[in-house]
Amino acid sequence: KESSQATTATSSAASTSGLTKVQLKGKQLYEYYCALCHGLEGGGDGFNAYNLNPRPRNFADAAFMQTVTDADLMGVIKGGGRSVGRSVLMPPWGKTLTDKQIQAIVTYLHTFTARQQQAALNPDLIGAAIEHKE
Repeated sequence: KESSQATTATSSAASTSGLTKVQLKGKQLYEYYCALCHGLEGGGDGFNAYNLNPRPRNFADAAFMQTVTDADLMGVIKGGGRSVGRSVLMPPWGKTLTDKQIQAIVTYLHTFTARQQQAALNPDLIGAAIEHKE
């Protein structure tokens, strides 16, 4: 049991290491409001994703993330999918979250592609992470 707790603590520390204060706040908000559909790693594969058509956006897709601005992301989070001609299944969070909170989420979304690019440059990181989980 102690080993499991140590592994969980280490995994949690590893997943937050290197994040700025704003990114950490965005991570907290993202995990609470967004991860259920978009997944913890932003891959569009959260618990609810398989019940949704269309599937939630994959924020780990670097090609997609290069096509949108922070203002685009803020707009869809604030107004929901319908407000930008996208899926009505994406709820509007503008009355729940402040602009500052939404900006923190957007800032955190960029960490998904940064981690993906870092892993592509250093495949040993993936192997180490897998071994660490086992």
